[in-house]
Amino acid sequence: MTGTIRELGPLLRGCARQEGLAPALTGLHAELSPRAPHHGPTGFAVAPAELAGGGAERTERLPGGEVVVLRGEPGAEPASWGEAVLWLRLGSSEALREAAVGYLGERTSGDSALLHRQLVRAQLAEALTGQLEVRAVLDRSEPRTAADLAHAHDRLSAADRGLARLLGASGYLLGGPGHVADVSALLAAAYAHPEEP
Repeated sequence: MTGTIRELGPLLRGCARQEGLAPALTGLHAELSPRAPHHGPTGFAVAPAELAGGGAERTERLPGGEVVVLRGEPGAEPASWGEAVLWLRLGSSEALREAAVGYLGERTSGDSALLHRQLVRAQLAEALTGQLEVRAVLDRSEPRTAADLAHAHDRLSAADRGLARLLGASGYLLGGPGHVADVSALLAAAYAHPEEP
């Protein structure tokens, strides 16, 4: 995966979308912090289990592998790290949208699939709009500020919450799409700088 964030980001997005959050986090750490978990400005790290070395605050068992949440000293937050995490979260959010569309296409109410309900379609459109906004931020040629990245993380978290609700109770099962969305939100909490007033 070695390369610039412009090259690495889309690879992380594709990995998170197709293989899962855990393999994408492994790829991110292999590229940007191969020897130890990277702690964000809050002092927390979300990392592949193999980098934990003990002392995990919690372990999350996700499709594709385990990730751990660690507490340590606040780390310097290079712009490349925050941007890479956003690419990774975008792929994870897109996978959640695909799972929701598949689920809603199979579930029926009356004579039609839930996917064809106006309110459901509106919620899916809102999530897609948020994801497209994030993609536009990542694709633009100008540098992204900490506030740009924080806002983009907020948009993805809102999209993921809406998509998890569309999955009903199945969206909240351990190891399911909603659980992955929760861990994605932990990534934002660990690595996104808060927006400045």
